[in-house]
Formats: sequence, C-alpha cells, structure tokens
Amino acid sequence: MNPTPFLQNLAQQYQHWDTEQVQPKNPDFAQILAQVPGMTTANVQQLLNGAVAGLGEDEIYCEVGTYLGSTLIGALWQHPQVTAYAVDNFAEYNPDGSNYAQLAANLERFGLEDQVYFFDQDFEEFFADLRQLEDPPKIGVYFYDGAHDYRSTLMGLLLVTPFLADQALIILDDYNWQSVQQAAWDFMASHPQCQSLLELHTPIARYPTFWNGIHVLAWNRHQPQIVDPGLLQQKRQQTLITDLYNLQMQEQAAEQVKGLYFEAMHWQKAQEWDRAIEAYQRYLEQRPQEGQAWSNLGNLYLIQGEIDRARPCLQQAAMQGIEHPSLYLNEGNCLVAEGEMGAAIAMYRQGLQPFPDSEDLQANLRLTEAIQGNPGPFYEKEGDRHFHDRRYPQAAQAYGIALTYGATALSPPDPTASTRYTPRESLYSRLYHCLSQPRVSGDPVAVLREGFSRYPQSEELAFHLVTRLLQGAAPDALTVIQQVAQAQPDSFTLRLFQTLAVPLLYDSPAEMQHHLQRYRSGIQHLLATLDLSTPGAIEAAYQGINRFSNFYLTYQGCNLVAEQRQYGQLVQRIVAAKYPNFCQPLAMPPVTDKIRVGYCSHYLHSYSGTLWLTGWLKYADRSRFEIHCYYTGNKPDAVTEFFRHHSDHFHHFPDQYEATAQQIRTDHLHILVYPELGMHPPTIALAAQRLAPVQCTAWGHPLTSGLPTVDYYLSSELMDSPQAQAHYTETLIRLPHLGIAYPPPQVPNPLPKSRADFGLSDSDVVYLCCQAPFKYLPQYDYLLAAIAQAVPQAQFVFIRADGLKPRLSRAFSTLNLNIDDYCRFLPVQTRLDYLALNGLADVYLDTIGFTGGNMTLDALACGLPVVTLPTEQMRGRLSWAMLQRLDVTETIADNEAHYVDLAVGLGCDPQRRNALRQKISQTSAVLFDDVATVEALENFYVSQVGDSRP
Repeated sequence: MNPTPFLQNLAQQYQHWDTEQVQPKNPDFAQILAQVPGMTTANVQQLLNGAVAGLGEDEIYCEVGTYLGSTLIGALWQHPQVTAYAVDNFAEYNPDGSNYAQLAANLERFGLEDQVYFFDQDFEEFFADLRQLEDPPKIGVYFYDGAHDYRSTLMGLLLVTPFLADQALIILDDYNWQSVQQAAWDFMASHPQCQSLLELHTPIARYPTFWNGIHVLAWNRHQPQIVDPGLLQQKRQQTLITDLYNLQMQEQAAEQVKGLYFEAMHWQKAQEWDRAIEAYQRYLEQRPQEGQAWSNLGNLYLIQGEIDRARPCLQQAAMQGIEHPSLYLNEGNCLVAEGEMGAAIAMYRQGLQPFPDSEDLQANLRLTEAIQGNPGPFYEKEGDRHFHDRRYPQAAQAYGIALTYGATALSPPDPTASTRYTPRESLYSRLYHCLSQPRVSGDPVAVLREGFSRYPQSEELAFHLVTRLLQGAAPDALTVIQQVAQAQPDSFTLRLFQTLAVPLLYDSPAEMQHHLQRYRSGIQHLLATLDLSTPGAIEAAYQGINRFSNFYLTYQGCNLVAEQRQYGQLVQRIVAAKYPNFCQPLAMPPVTDKIRVGYCSHYLHSYSGTLWLTGWLKYADRSRFEIHCYYTGNKPDAVTEFFRHHSDHFHHFPDQYEATAQQIRTDHLHILVYPELGMHPPTIALAAQRLAPVQCTAWGHPLTSGLPTVDYYLSSELMDSPQAQAHYTETLIRLPHLGIAYPPPQVPNPLPKSRADFGLSDSDVVYLCCQAPFKYLPQYDYLLAAIAQAVPQAQFVFIRADGLKPRLSRAFSTLNLNIDDYCRFLPVQTRLDYLALNGLADVYLDTIGFTGGNMTLDALACGLPVVTLPTEQMRGRLSWAMLQRLDVTETIADNEAHYVDLAVGLGCDPQRRNALRQKISQTSAVLFDDVATVEALENFYVSQVGDSRP
C-alpha cells in the first residue's frame, strides 16, 4: 500500500474539499449510510474506500470496531477483490445481543458476506489469535474505531504492527478526543516507521464532515523517520496518561447527552427497538431522574418480551412521580407475558379508573378477557414471534407458559383455563432449540421426553432425544432408544440407534463386552435386512446414515476392523443406491501441469481433529501440487483462513454435500483425502462415493474407515507397526516419524495463572488427566486409586469429566479412599488456561487403549513428563510414538503395574521430574514442523499418479 497516491488523489474524490460543505462526488456512500446507519459519515466512507482502492496484491483491509458495518461496507464498496477482517465484541451499544445478526444481514444485503471474515472478540484477543498463524495475511489498510480511551487506542496501534504490510495506512477514528491524539503521538514516538499524514478535525462530535475527527498515518517499515525527541518529551505528560480515559468519557458524555433522548424517540418511532433501547440507556445513565424515559424504556423491553428488565424500569418511572395510562398498560402487559391473566385484567381495570378514556387500556382489557378461557394458543404464538426474531429466552418463557395450559408432565394444568389446550409438535422442537442456546435456562431433555410422549411418531423429536441422551451419558439412554425405535419401527434412523448405539461411558468391562457383542449382532442384522427396493426406502436409509455415527465404538480397546468393514459396506450400499453415478470407478486423469490433491472436511476450523493437517498444506510443494480444500462446516475462523490461504482453490459448502460432491467431481482430482473419517456422518457418506481415482483417510480419527471406496490410510511408521495392516481395510501407508508436520503450540511464558487459580496448592502432586471422558475405560480405574494410595499428596485433575465421578468413586472406595480428597473436576478451559495447567502440573497420566494425540503434543511442548502404556492398535500408541521420537522412553510402561510404579516414582521424586522436564524441553522441537513427513507424503502422491504424467 503506497500512501503517496492515496494522498494525491484524495481531494479529487470530494466536492468542496477543505470546506464545511465537503461531500463525496460518489452518491453511493450516502445511500449506503441511509440503509446502514452508523456512527460515521459518507465522507469517512469515501476516505476508507479510497484507501482500500490502493491495496497491493495479497494485502487485506482490517477494521476494529465494526458495529453494524457502515464503515466496513463503505470501505469495500465496489472492491470485490478485497478481503477484510472485521473485529468487534459488541461490548458497547448491544444490550440485547442482536448486533451480530444485524451486521450479518447488512453484509449479505450488499453481497459482502464472502469478502468479510468477522471475529466476535476483543481486538487484543484477535491479534493474539492471529499470532498463532504461521503466515498471516498482510494488512494494507487498518481502520481503528474501537474503544477510544488512551490504553485501548495505543494497544490497537501496537498490536497491529507485526501484521502491517511494508507500506500501509493507519486510520484512526474519533481523533478529536485528546486520548486518541496522545496515543497516536506516543505511538509515533516509539515507532519511527509511522508518520502523521493527514489530520481532519471537526468542531464537535457527530459533525457531518468527518464525524468526530480522522487521523491518517503512513507506515513504512523500511524508511523510518525519527521525530524530534525534544518535542515528544515536551508533549509527554505522565499524569495525563492516567487520567485520559476518564477525561475522554467526560467529554463524550457532555457532547452526547443532549441529543440522546431525541435520538431514542426517533428510533422508537421508527420501530428500531434495539437502537432506541440503547439510546434510552445511555440517556438515563446521565439523567436517571427522567421518569418518562424510564417508562418508554420499560415499554420497549416489554415489546421484546424481557419482563425482568421491563418491570424495574416501570418501577423507576413510578418513583419519579409520572402519572400516565402507560404505567398501568405496561404493568398489565408484563403480567400477561408472565401468564398472570387475572392479575393483568385487574391492573387494566385499575388504570381505567383514573384514565377511563384510554383506548389502549380498554382494548387490552377486552383482549385479555377474550383469551382468558384458553390462553395456550396465545402464548404459543407469542413464543413463535420471539423465536422468529431469535429472542430465545423470551420464546422459551412463552412456550413454557403455553405448556402450563396444556396440562403436560412439564407443567400442571392451570385451574382457571376453561378449555384444555393441546401443544403442537413444533412447540416442543422450538422449545428444545431455545433451551439448547447459551444462557437460556431449562431442561431440554425434559422437553424432548414430554414432546415424544405426546408425539411418539415425530422422528425429529425422537432423534434429538436419543442423541441428547447419548451425549449426556444418561443412564436410561439405551432403554429410551429401544422405546423410541419400537414406537417408530419404519424409521431407519432410529433402527440404526437401536441396533448400533453404544454408551458414551461404560460402567464395567462386562458392559463393554455386552455392547460390543450387541453391536456385532446389530450390524449383521442390518446388512441382512437392508431394504433399498424403493426410492422412499433409499432416502430413509440415506438420511439415517447422515444422522447416525458409530463414533463411540472407537473407544472399545480392541481391533475393530471387522466391525468397521461391515459398517462401511452398509454405508456404501446405501450411498450407491442414492448416488449410483457418483459410485462408479474413475480413471486417473492425465497430469498436464500439477497433481491435483483435495482435502475434504467438516472441521477446517480450530479443531483438534484437523489442526495437525495444517502442516501438510503449509509445507506443500506448490510447484508440483495444486491444493483444493472443501469445507462443509460453518464455523469459519482464523484457522479456516489459514486453509484458504494455503489452497489454490478453497470451496465452502456449509452442510451442502451434494454440491460438495459435484464440485469435487468437477475439479477432476487425482487424489482426495478425508483427514478424519468417522467423526461426522455426512462426511462418511461422502467418502462412500467415488469422487477421485485415489481416496485416502488419515489419523485425525485413528481407526479404519471400513469403506471400500477409501483406498489408503495415511499413518506413520511410529504409530503403526509393520504388522498393523491387519487393523485396516485400507492399504496402510506408514509415513516417516509421526507422519505429520504439527504446528508448535504457543506455550505461554510466564504462565498467566497459578495453581491457586485452579484450586490446587503448591504441595500437591498434580497428575493431569485431561482426555475426553469416554477415553477412560473402567478396567483401568483402579490404577488411579493405586497411585493415590502411594502418593498421599496426589491430585488428579480432570477436565469436562464429571460423568466419571461415580465410577471412579467406587474404585477409590475399594481402597478406603475418598475420591473428593484426590480428584478435581474442572470445566472446559480456554486454550491459554489449558496450556498453563500443563505448565503447572507434575505428571501427565495418559489414557490406555486410546491415548492422547493433540493433548500429548501440548504436554510435551510444555515439558510435562508423560506416563503411557501402549496397546496394539494405533489409537493406543500415539503417545508412545511421540516419546519414541523424543527418545524419552523411560516413562513408557510395560504393563499396568509398571504404569503405577512410574506414576508413583515421578510423583515422589521432584528431582527426577525436573530432569525429565529439561530433557523433554531440549528435544521437543523434533515433534513439530517435520518437513520430512510432507516430502514422503508427496512422494506417495506422485507414486499414485502412475503413467498419467506426460
């Protein structure tokens, strides 16, 4: 980004430049602002747009403080080739949490949804995450409109510098504030690469020229110009830095309070409820004695169904002495929303005594009296209204009241209702959806149970019920599955659950064996009775395999190749009937330029099952290989952008599997790789088609796929022995070392937390037990109790594993130990906190049968000693392979007794632990960024092309 042409051409883009009448020559920006109101002007949009026009190749536009998107849309207008990063956590001006939905709608309205990557987070977290990328894109234009206190502004400048292009523009909004000015000059003092290019002040805030001032800075990494140190020292005032934030807030409040009430009324008349609420809130912060504003705000909350917020506002209005029909009207409406019909009628009548001519009170009284006899349908419609607007807490409340009048098991019948109300099937589905959202209280499983009892033929309710019970490890999960399948014998989806579902957690080894045998019988029965004779039967079977996964079977500790082969045959027969044209053999296309390799996954975002894949793309030889990525998930983030950046062609088809298959066929790949087959049912169905001449899977899910359409399993020489071919239906390819080029974890130093933050003391011997709960098999529970018996200070730290507590408690009780004295169960941790926990622990205790993968790599990156007991299958040898690669084999156990001895020995010997930490830290680098594995992988790819190369 060369700033010189931008500055030279800037005035030509405006009429009346450098006057109070300045405005863009292009009328589009005023039209954009009319559709997407924001805290900016058309002049600012034109300035940003002109800056973006000068972006160099591979440079992006980055904006901190996007709000509803007015500046973002203005910047990208008529620049379809430009990629933008937009960052906003909506910490301000977002009282009901709807800003993101409005922003997304605005971007879609202007066709920008594919150009913009939005990051819903604090900008400091955003830049911290951006550092995790090995090759982040360069920012050519950076617009900062985040918090405008001194520290936030300065941090916004400091954190962006590693990501700026060699030449770039930095544009600061709200430059009138002294805090922003001081931060800018302090930044230039410490960064001679940055120079002031243009200052555009305005007389007051919200001015029609450049809103509240703009400062344009030029960045040139290779041509620094040192500012006069005497001048900078003279300007620097230590007390000002401390006081700047409060000063800025005082200035801003003084400027804004006068117009806030009129702004709120304007939005209220325009039925822009969220904007009106925001304006009233800001006004009342400054003028809390204004009773009418409290009344208006309460009414707005009531419109949106937020009774808990509406009532305090109405009470505040009454305390300020306001006397108006709206007080009675709004209080009555609150009572209606809460299901108190009788009390609402009394309130309306009370209001009509001092205000007998109020038409609103009269109308609401008549309506409430009319629906009092059968209120259920009214509240169901209210729930639908809130559900449509994505106000899930309010929808859940309304649906719950509707059920009260339906005399369901969830709610006793209301004695005042004269007519019995029958809730619709959709009410249960929608209420379940509401209760599944974050921060919405209620029991979604109870809703599903009640809904299914009323509508036993609803396959949707049945499916959600059985999956929720399995995921929650409910004790009656399998019993309910049997009942549900019996109620819907024609549902192939439920038949799959009935015959093949296994528990998330096992209570005993005998139970494990029982369910394995049940699975074996079930899959044989399904294969023998599979009916694909009609289009309806084919469609039902196809929908079934897209909804069911035998994922948890993986955690049986035995060779499952026969079971997987049978399940693969079942899936492939169904898919072949559904898509016969996509299941025919494909000839290898000729290689006219490069070998075309595709990677297809539902998880091309921040996810453990595909994080390891990043190295294969990062170190790919792009002169020989053309990389295609197919992303079927819908959680794009910085990792998704990494895959996009390292692909020649990146296709995003969220949950669109036919379109994905067609695109893959259209691209005429030579080789197609599914990184983690077995975790996502629709991806298994994709892999059951023949979309490329050579199809592979890899150790994102360390188990054979069983699919006859998958030709190769890409493993490693350490994780799989030479005899391991017997564990796979695919041909086994053992790549060197670990077979991957894993990115090194960014270990925090110093650690951001102490042991006390996790409820641990410095005298504890902390054993980290961080695997998913279903990796802990019941036959090994006694090992932890045996370690605890020998190490009185032991603390076993589990994460998201509360379901294990009853079973582990029995194992500890056998040795007369209290589990609460030794085990600590923590919730899911942030990435940073989890790495800190690794740094604070003493020993990492690996699971047996299915060891750690990503988590073992994290532990070793933190220098944490790992005790592991390998088994025969690949999934039981992951940690063993990593320790072999490090040549740290002294913590590899030969048997269960040896496992206990190693754990006890390390727990009781701090010097030995420290020596191991040092040894691991000195050698752990060999685990990461292993380019040799990528070279071997690509040699394998070349070998598969054969004679097709000219």
